[in-house]
Amino acid sequence: MKKSGMIRLLAGISAAALMASSFTGCDRGKTPESGSEPSSPASPSVTEKTEERTQDISAVNVGSGHDFEIVKSVQPCGDSIYVFEQMNGSFQKETSVLAYFDTKKTSEISLEAMEYGYIQSVAAGKNNLGFVYNDEFNMQQIAAIDYETGEVKARAEIPEENYTLVAFRNDGFGHYTVLKTVYDDGGPTAFFEVYDEDTLKLVNSVNFTEKLSLDDEMGILDAMADSDGSVYVTAVRYSMDLNMKSYLYKTDRDGNLIFRREDFTEKDGFFAGMYFSEKGKMCLGMTSDYSEFFVHEIDSETGTSSAVHNIKTPGFINYISTLNVPGYDFTYISSSGIRGCRFDSDKTDVVMNFGVDLDSALKESFAAASDGNRFFMYSVTAAESATTVTAFDANGNEKLNAELQTTLGYTSEYCTSPDGTIVYSETYDPGAESETESKINNAYIFHVLNADGTPKSSFKIDELNTMGESVIQKMRFDKDGNIYMLFQTFRKNTLDTLVYVTDKNGNIKSKAEGGKQSVYITELLVSEKASRAVCMDENGETIIMSLDAESGKLSEEFRLTLEDDAYFVEGSGKYDLCYRIGETVMGYSAAEQKSYEIMNLAGTADGAGEIFVESDNKIICSAYDSETGETVIKVLTAE
Repeated sequence: MKKSGMIRLLAGISAAALMASSFTGCDRGKTPESGSEPSSPASPSVTEKTEERTQDISAVNVGSGHDFEIVKSVQPCGDSIYVFEQMNGSFQKETSVLAYFDTKKTSEISLEAMEYGYIQSVAAGKNNLGFVYNDEFNMQQIAAIDYETGEVKARAEIPEENYTLVAFRNDGFGHYTVLKTVYDDGGPTAFFEVYDEDTLKLVNSVNFTEKLSLDDEMGILDAMADSDGSVYVTAVRYSMDLNMKSYLYKTDRDGNLIFRREDFTEKDGFFAGMYFSEKGKMCLGMTSDYSEFFVHEIDSETGTSSAVHNIKTPGFINYISTLNVPGYDFTYISSSGIRGCRFDSDKTDVVMNFGVDLDSALKESFAAASDGNRFFMYSVTAAESATTVTAFDANGNEKLNAELQTTLGYTSEYCTSPDGTIVYSETYDPGAESETESKINNAYIFHVLNADGTPKSSFKIDELNTMGESVIQKMRFDKDGNIYMLFQTFRKNTLDTLVYVTDKNGNIKSKAEGGKQSVYITELLVSEKASRAVCMDENGETIIMSLDAESGKLSEEFRLTLEDDAYFVEGSGKYDLCYRIGETVMGYSAAEQKSYEIMNLAGTADGAGEIFVESDNKIICSAYDSETGETVIKVLTAE
């Protein structure tokens, strides 16, 4: 598992085992989504005295006519209520682009005429683009489409049902080639098929399993036809000890063996792909980590390596051997763009930049091919749905609505200052803006909106790049306009938590490190009264600690033990902490070591999601209206 996956997993574990929801003045917390049952993380638990009271509750809906989606936070500031929403669900984004290396001209190309379910592979011909795809009935087909219009010129079904596509190419001389493995009672059989580029009529088929005497422990990885119809084939033999032995074959057009090589060195790794250089040399790339490559120039008569070139990349690159930039000896895709390098130089050039020349989504491309300067790329990526903020005045009327726009990544956290200024973080892959792969998992841009929702400025905090792998978990404003940011980090195989305190421009004032005080920070509790952190010590006890904005010092104030099904909610007013148990919202006084019932939501806001306690008799929350099936924002007042 990548560390980035590990930290997300650990974040989930921490949330389930440690986390409570937040409590703050004009800010957000982690509470259940509207309409869902509240989660029950194991947070502090109150075994102290509690006091209940009988109430009559009045409820007023805010923002009538506004179609609320997934409400993530409800933040009252002054006489206004700010509601942060995420639009329903993420979606799949398809990107298909025809472009030119020399002119950098790009254009989207529609593939709708193919009537495909999903695309498996692409090859670039002289006259058209070839695709292997599954149709709506999950039958695999080949289609040849016009480069400019996307019109289907020819279509053909690939024979047999129980098979796996291994490779799809164009030989550069009027043919598409398909390498597939067919499975039947006799075991796997590898076939190499040749189709006419324009008509897609099958012109040749070779049983490589039979011709090359392959047994069940061998698998073919790739096959590439040369101008004379001969074919280069790469294969591996698997063994019980998980070691692989690599083979290179060359056959004539009918599958008769020309040579067989099995002396590839283990230090070169495994087969990554093969291609023909501009000089007509067959080049075979090998790697063990997709960071460092060994490219062998293969003698066409003997199969020996006439030269080997060591290519060092930034790491974690995407290599598609059917994509080649003219004028370069080796082409690969990094997070910054399509790069070309020459065997006689250590320098690599970014030929096409993501975010400038090409859509950034194409760095995840799994289907790409080139024919000279013309090339095609296709990707399917998960796109994050938009996050918006809507503010309502004291009368419940909408006064602003703005999307929290991003350029490189996604909106991760947000908070509202006492004067209505909105600051939100954009989390992104640091490789999206640089030419070298970064060793950090996430990077951050902070965007500032004016009180009317219009963009004001943005800033970065360089020191955040020293955290290693990280996830931002909270952002909070205090009454003086300082921003508190809680991060979970993974450094030197250790999970830790940090709180940075900055001014409104992102200048760091202090930093609190949980690990240095042998605690894990689970929550920020920032209000107009105090700035506190909920921490867990090595014995699993919950400590409420004050957090000094100037020094970053954490000082213990009191300890608290809450019931297992209790969790913190946002709040202000006279209580030190607010929390929820079932449908009851409670306030805790540290001086009295006593909890008071603020409000019972049963029958008024059943299953309330985001909650903010504005005073000892007033709550603002999101809730699900069972009669209309809609999410609503309620202002509840206990008489």
